[in-house]
Amino acid sequence: MPNLPDQILLCGGGSHNLYLKERIHNLLVPIPVITTAEVGVNVDFKEAIAFAVLAYWRSLKIPSNFPEVTGAKAKVMLGEIHQPII
Repeated sequence: MPNLPDQILLCGGGSHNLYLKERIHNLLVPIPVITTAEVGVNVDFKEAIAFAVLAYWRSLKIPSNFPEVTGAKAKVMLGEIHQPII
């Protein structure tokens, strides 16, 4: 049996869907299902945060695709860094 999480955090557009939240909660009782807003992160900032993480990983030269998940043939760094011309 897999280890279950202590809680489920919802974010993005789906977190505004009360029916979806209720369905997830009912399927995962007794695990609490809350939104990221309840822990201090605006639910609508998901995409901005994701791109910030990807940019940070790129700056550190950390591959940010996951072949185990995406089916890609190899790990690669995503995006490009362009320095301004001064």
